[in-house]
Amino acid sequence: LGYRFRQVDGTLDDDRHENYNVNARLGYAASDVLSFDLTTRHVRTENDLDLNSSFPADDSDSAGEAEQWLIGFNTRLTSFDGALEQRLGMTYSAIDRNDWDDLDANNPGDRSRERNRGWKRKFDLQNDFYGIDDHVLTLGLETEQDEVRSNIDSTSLWGSFTSSTRADVRNNAIYLQDQFQATDALSATLGVRSDDHENFSRETTYRLALAYRLSATDTRLRGSYGTGFKAPTVNQLYTQSVSSFGFFNGNPNLQPETSKGWEIGADQSLANNSLRLGLTYYRNNIRDLIVFTDDFSSLQNLDDVDTSGIESYLHWDASDRIAVRLDYAHTHAQNNADREELRRRPFNKVRLAFDIAVNDRFSLATETTYIGHRYDTDAVNFDRILRPGYALTNVTARYQFDPEWQYFIRVENLFDRDYEEPHGFAQPGVGIFNGIRLSL
Repeated sequence: LGYRFRQVDGTLDDDRHENYNVNARLGYAASDVLSFDLTTRHVRTENDLDLNSSFPADDSDSAGEAEQWLIGFNTRLTSFDGALEQRLGMTYSAIDRNDWDDLDANNPGDRSRERNRGWKRKFDLQNDFYGIDDHVLTLGLETEQDEVRSNIDSTSLWGSFTSSTRADVRNNAIYLQDQFQATDALSATLGVRSDDHENFSRETTYRLALAYRLSATDTRLRGSYGTGFKAPTVNQLYTQSVSSFGFFNGNPNLQPETSKGWEIGADQSLANNSLRLGLTYYRNNIRDLIVFTDDFSSLQNLDDVDTSGIESYLHWDASDRIAVRLDYAHTHAQNNADREELRRRPFNKVRLAFDIAVNDRFSLATETTYIGHRYDTDAVNFDRILRPGYALTNVTARYQFDPEWQYFIRVENLFDRDYEEPHGFAQPGVGIFNGIRLSL
C-alpha cells in the first residue's frame, strides 16, 4: 500500500480497530388504536488513526475514540374509525469524538488534541387521512436542530493551530402529499414540501410520480419528475479539524444544493412471479453541489452538475428455499464547467446476492459487490487519477433457535481484499462478527 502506511524504517504498522455496538428496539401496543416504539443504539469505536502531517513517516501513536448515541421514540394513534392515523416522532443523536497524537521519535514535530461533539434533535408529526375513497392525504410538520462543538490544539509541519467552534442550525419544514388511484391501472403521487432554514431563504420543492399497470402482460410502467433542496450541514459550514493533509475548515459561505430531475422505468414479472426484472433511466441537474476542494482543506460548491444513468435488477426465486438477486448501475456524473467526470462516482457497480434457506432454522446469505473504475484524488500529490475496480464478498449465516432467539455470524471482505476507499485510506481486511438477536 506504499509508504503512506509505513514506519520510518519501512515496516508496516498493525492498526487497531475496535467497535462495540448495542441496539435495542421495544414496542408496546396500548390498545387497538394506540402504540409506542422505542429505539436505542450505542456505538463505541477505538482506532489507531496513524494520522501524520509530516510525510513520509507513519505516526503510530496517533489514535482516537468515539461514542455515538441514538434514541428514537414514536407513537401512533388511529382515530375516526381508521380514517385518521397520526404519528409523532422524536429523535436524539449525539457523537463525542476525541483524537490525540503525542510527540515521538519518528514524528517529533507532531502533537495534537482534538475533540468534536455534535447533537441532532428532530421532532416530526405526520397525519395520514384515509377518509376520501382512493386517496391517502398526508400532512407533515418537522423541525430539526443540528449542533456542533469542537476544540483543537495542534502543532505540526503545517504550523500551530488552535480553535474553538460552537455553532448550530435549525430547519423547519411542512409537507403535503396525495397518493391516489386514478383508475384501476393508473396510480399517482403528488407532493410538495417547504423548507425554512435559518441560514437561507425558504425553498419549496415538489414531486409528481405516475405508475401504470398493463394487465395483459403484468408490466408496470413508472415515471416521475421532481425538484430537491439540501442545505449544508453544520459540520460542512463550521467544523474544523486536523488530518494528514493539513487543517480542514468548514465553509460558512456554502450555498444549499438544489436539483431537478426525472426518471422513467418498468418492472416485469414472469414465470408466475418467480422472476422479476426492472430497468430505470434517470437524469438530474444539480446546482451548487457540495464537494471537497482539491487539497481537502475545505468545501466548495460546483455551479452546474449533470448526473444520469441506468439502474436495473433481476430477482429470481429459484425455489422455495433459494433466492437470487442481481443489481447493476451505470452512472455518468459530470461537472459542466470543465466537462470532467466527478470524483469517487464509479462508472459501473454490480451486486450479486444469494439467500439460501438450508432448512427451517438455518440460512445462508452471500453478497458480492463490484465497484468499477472511478476518478479520485491522489492522497499524496492531490492529482486527479483513474482508479481500477475491485470486488468484495460478504457471507452471513443465521440459525433460528426459536421464534425469539437467533444466532448469526457474518464474515466481511471474505477474501481479505486490500483496497483503499477513498485513495489513501486503507479499509479493513477480513472481519468476523457474530451475535444473538432477540425478537419479542
